[in-house]
Amino acid sequence: MKQLPQSMVFLASVALAIIWPIKAERKEIYEVIHLSYWFLNCPDILYGILFSLQSKPTVYGAYYWTRKSSYALHAPVFCDAFARIHYVTAGWPGSVQEDRAWMTTKFF
Repeated sequence: MKQLPQSMVFLASVALAIIWPIKAERKEIYEVIHLSYWFLNCPDILYGILFSLQSKPTVYGAYYWTRKSSYALHAPVFCDAFARIHYVTAGWPGSVQEDRAWMTTKFF
């Protein structure tokens, strides 16, 4: 796999913790996720989101081309069973695989 330029790695370091549930809320989330998906003690669900770009970026544009034939930013998003977003790491180019982007989160 090609090594990304250092400037791309810097872009991927933009992370935002929006809200983290308190102990009582986590217990409720655990129960809902367990009943819905059968996962025990799971506080969040992880999604890999692609944010579409209107045009090719002028710097390292080829890195933003996705397997879905468009330009995009890749962002792992952690949310609970009630679709409340808890944590987002944004800035990876669309060509980066989800597991690589997830490894940069503080939860990996």
